[in-house]
Amino acid sequence: MTAPASLEDQLAAEQLAKRRRYVLANTRARWALVGFAVVLLATLRLAHVVPLSWGFLAVFVGASAAVNYGMYRLVHDTPFRTWYVYLNIVVGSAMISAVLYGLGPGGHLVYAAYLIAPLQAAVYLGRREVWQALGINGAGFAVVTTPRVLDGLGTWDVFLQETLVLVFTTAALAPLFSRMVERLRAARGALALIERGDLAARVDDPELDELGYLGLSLGRTTDAIAEIIRMVQTQAHDLSATAEQLAASAQQLQASSQEISATTQHLTDLAPGQGTELLVLSPHGHVEHHLVVAESGGTTWLDVEPGTAADLLAYLDSMRFLLRVEPRDATGELSMLMLAGPDAPALAERLTGAAAPEAAWSHVATRLGDVDVRLVRG
Repeated sequence: MTAPASLEDQLAAEQLAKRRRYVLANTRARWALVGFAVVLLATLRLAHVVPLSWGFLAVFVGASAAVNYGMYRLVHDTPFRTWYVYLNIVVGSAMISAVLYGLGPGGHLVYAAYLIAPLQAAVYLGRREVWQALGINGAGFAVVTTPRVLDGLGTWDVFLQETLVLVFTTAALAPLFSRMVERLRAARGALALIERGDLAARVDDPELDELGYLGLSLGRTTDAIAEIIRMVQTQAHDLSATAEQLAASAQQLQASSQEISATTQHLTDLAPGQGTELLVLSPHGHVEHHLVVAESGGTTWLDVEPGTAADLLAYLDSMRFLLRVEPRDATGELSMLMLAGPDAPALAERLTGAAAPEAAWSHVATRLGDVDVRLVRG
């Protein structure tokens, strides 16, 4: 994959392409000029307005067609060269000069056609090319004026007057066109920077006309795009943070699920009359609840530390979809009596008539007087 061209190279390539299109467009437009000139000259010849020979007209048609076709093939089939622009201007000047010569003494009245190339240069080429085009056309005008002066059909004074008109007209109009194109080129440069991601690019155009307001609109548009990008970046950051939180929550849920699975398996293995101790840990490994479990067959009794029953019940309620149980707080329904010391087993057996189980946390159902009790070995 090739690296992108620099901004200067990109704009230079665009300028070269524009010059090539200018030459090709001029070449195609000259076909219409040749056709119009032939019709005009032939009409004037038939009306006996100008003493034009048919031989001159035939040579003009043949030479114009050959030169114009050759110019088109040169530009179309070969890599573009800078001098093609000047060759194009020379060809156009030669054709205009030939038409003026064919029109005879009155031909100088259409000398304004020499303004076409300088004004086109102001739009498509540059300020320097404007005066170069005018110079080439001035030379062509001088060439066609020379035989008239020698034949006594004109004077150099008229030529100088008409040349001054061309110069002053070019000096008045060409800068306007050139300035307009330069402002458009500046806008294009700003757009090229924006294409490359520089949303701080602006069109520095203080004029309050259509092009100036275009630059202002471009600046507002890039500001809006930059704001949208900032919003998207902020939302992306928020989404990333949310995703991290969800990932952490998923890990915690996974840890809790594994803990519950292990706890459930441990409790499922208890037979009636058996018991065990159980610790409920947080996802970070901290002990949240310490329980003594007693399985009585269909009911699992949990003895918890004072003041923790409500929190444990809320936790068990949140996990009911996994445990498939109906937890409830039975603190107000039962009482617990603890016997401690080396004679505790014998005392318990004498009071209840039942021997305490040997295994830790195992238990048996018995009675203490008229009260049903469950004797548990700690």
